[in-house]
Amino acid sequence: MPSASQVGGVAYIMTLIEELPELAPLFEGLIARIDEASRYQFSKMGSPERVTVLKALEEQHPDVFKVLKDFTYESYYTNESVFPLIGYEPHPTGSTGPKMEPFDDALLDRVKQSAPFYTKI
Repeated sequence: MPSASQVGGVAYIMTLIEELPELAPLFEGLIARIDEASRYQFSKMGSPERVTVLKALEEQHPDVFKVLKDFTYESYYTNESVFPLIGYEPHPTGSTGPKMEPFDDALLDRVKQSAPFYTKI
């Protein structure tokens, strides 16, 4: 599987900032935290060192790290070159989509025969 940077994750975020300039301060703050944590050497670091910096960011600033993680996921999983790699077949809104296999009710037999896992009130 390619990395997020290999499928254009940074370009995705740059485009997002151009289209939604109100997000710029959020990303500027994120970059400042990464620069601070890596002593401005992040781009020169190898993968293990980068992981260490990002783990520290996650521990010290979970809210900031969540932004990075969420936008990285978004850039990756909305990239059309990744779709075939994960077995995703996009279907436009209003289309019928893929045909579903009939559901096998026998899959529920064990659950139907089990005692309830809840308390009746």
